[in-house]
Amino acid sequence: MRAGQLLVEFDDRQALRERNDLLQQADLWRSDVNQAARQLGLPPLPGGSREERQVLALERRDIQLRHRVALQRLRRSKAGEREQADVLEALRARYALNANIRSRMATLAREGAISHLELERQDERQMDLLSTIRRTEQQLAAAGTGVIESQLNREQVTTENGRRLWDRYDEARHRLLDTTTRIGQVEERLRLGRVTAPRDGRVFDLQARAGEIATPGRHLLRLVGQRGLEAELSVSNRDIAFLRPGMPVDVRVTSLPFTDYGSLKGSVVRVGADALPADPRTGQEAFPVIVSFDGRSLGRRGQSYPLRAGMAVTGLVQQGSRPVLALLNDRFTGFFDAARTMR
Repeated sequence: MRAGQLLVEFDDRQALRERNDLLQQADLWRSDVNQAARQLGLPPLPGGSREERQVLALERRDIQLRHRVALQRLRRSKAGEREQADVLEALRARYALNANIRSRMATLAREGAISHLELERQDERQMDLLSTIRRTEQQLAAAGTGVIESQLNREQVTTENGRRLWDRYDEARHRLLDTTTRIGQVEERLRLGRVTAPRDGRVFDLQARAGEIATPGRHLLRLVGQRGLEAELSVSNRDIAFLRPGMPVDVRVTSLPFTDYGSLKGSVVRVGADALPADPRTGQEAFPVIVSFDGRSLGRRGQSYPLRAGMAVTGLVQQGSRPVLALLNDRFTGFFDAARTMR
């Protein structure tokens, strides 16, 4: 296996469907944000489509039509007001003329030139005309109120459009942000479902099979690095204080007796910062210590015996003038790569 190559992929079809649905929702909310932003004179989000521009053109036309309707209503109200004003002016002039006629008729009636009945009829016509003038004055006042209402309506259309666009813009932005966050969570879930090789190595002890369900604590596979071997040793709490990185270590393989096959020379690479859980066999806690060495085999009488991951070893550390420290035996592991457990 090469570093970065896929080792295990978990089947999560539900997450894939959820991601596709969320991506479609995000496109819709992004389109809504862009449409509202352009109408408000704000910079749109990148990636506007042809469909967005078409919808934006339709919405702009709708707003323009509402403005034109409000303006037409205002013009009609003003025209009605002017018409009522003209009618009132004509009625008042007619009333003044009839008042002059009535004054002359009253003079003729006193002189006996006309009957009092004709004078009373003229008075009746004046009363009817005065009533018409008062009704026209009321209609003119109503027309003035209509003009004011039309002006307010036109302003309201502008304000309502702006408020509606801002509400839509804010709502779409919040929805888009929420959807984007959920997409990131789903993609992280999918990413964690793909296990790749951290280093070049070889897979062995493969436990996973296609279609099986992975359970917590179960080993799926082991990956052994190809760049060399390391020994992971367990050191008791009593001895850990004396160890430092770089100290020389004499590594002996349990299955290849030291007296016949010799040992490997290595050095301490890393000392664990915390103790591992207690060993159920001994009941004692131990610290992990990583030892590196270059050799990959031991020999006897001209024959080479290659070392393999998993072999039990014992490490001896020389601490200056102190006696040799014998470390608890443990097993070889891959250089950089220990057994991987999926949880």
